[in-house]
Amino acid sequence: MSDTVIYNYYSQQLGADRIEEFINLQKKYQYLGYIILPICYSIKFFLISMCLMVGAIFSNFKISFSKIFKIVIISETIFLIPLIIKIIWFSFFKTRYTLLDLQLFSPFSLLSLVDIANVKKWFYYPLSTTNIFEIIYCFSLSYCLSNQLGLPIKKTGVTVISSYGAGLLVWTIFIMFLSINLS
Repeated sequence: MSDTVIYNYYSQQLGADRIEEFINLQKKYQYLGYIILPICYSIKFFLISMCLMVGAIFSNFKISFSKIFKIVIISETIFLIPLIIKIIWFSFFKTRYTLLDLQLFSPFSLLSLVDIANVKKWFYYPLSTTNIFEIIYCFSLSYCLSNQLGLPIKKTGVTVISSYGAGLLVWTIFIMFLSINLS
């Protein structure tokens, strides 16, 4: 993302001096992103693993937390595909874009099927979260659990949907609540 994209996005709201300050501040503290990102992903993996562990306990599966954590990390690689698609899309197909275009680009999601102008902002997250990659992720979790436990994929699939699905639903509602209150 270039400085031009930031200037174009904030030019209506801020003066040139404030935008320049913002860009300089962003460059000054850019290294924090490299520290915070692994921490955020570790928390995400931990929370998903906790949801699956609770589901495993209720389903009477005998599996350790470390094995579930490993399954979550392996399955998370699926979410690299939309990132690669995003990079390719904005590098080759849509080279002139705004910050909003970059933020709201969600390939193979319900958000990509609707006209964003007709959708309330607090509804962006649930529409972007409902996508093909979440479905593939659930299949991956189910398949890996099935292989690890030697159980049919249908049985582990029910556990994944009921535990991870419930956790994702709660998280989505939380993000929608924040979006409504902070807008």
